[in-house]
Amino acid sequence: MKAILDSVATLRVQIDEVLDLAQGEAEDLPMEREEVDLQLLCEEAAADARERAAARGHEFVAEIDWSVGSVTGDVRRLRQSLDHLLRNAIRYTPEGGRILLKAEGTTAEARIIISDNGVGISEDEKARVFDRFHRGAGEQQSRALGLGLPLTKQFVEGHGGTLQLESEVGEGTFVTVTLPRGGAS
Repeated sequence: MKAILDSVATLRVQIDEVLDLAQGEAEDLPMEREEVDLQLLCEEAAADARERAAARGHEFVAEIDWSVGSVTGDVRRLRQSLDHLLRNAIRYTPEGGRILLKAEGTTAEARIIISDNGVGISEDEKARVFDRFHRGAGEQQSRALGLGLPLTKQFVEGHGGTLQLESEVGEGTFVTVTLPRGGAS
């Protein structure tokens, strides 16, 4: 019975993500506008990711500075974005690897950096990672739909922010999310 309930919950999340992506492409994605405590949000995401990372034999480090502060935005969408990025870092880092979540800010913006020393992404793959339904090499048999990065990019840009991805095969991946203090209007 638990397996059925887990499958239903996974399917619900996947359906919600497809709907979010479609609404975003139609520029009709509803976004809440409230003050979001990014320090707390990052600490909560780190706590969840730490457990998943430990289960895979990874070292997980969180450096969350008070200066990350808060932004105006949609707490649910920002949390989803962090979860997608952390899940990818954990998934694509071999056992014994290291995952870092770093959060800091200035008066103008907040920066959240997620890096790993995992398998990295080839130049060909980097050109497609933000495409809908694109799954990385080795993901063809997984339950992933290839929506995490496209949704994350859409959510971050919907907040007036940017998402930058740097990666090198065999060296790992470095993702920087930058969010303006005022959020998007």
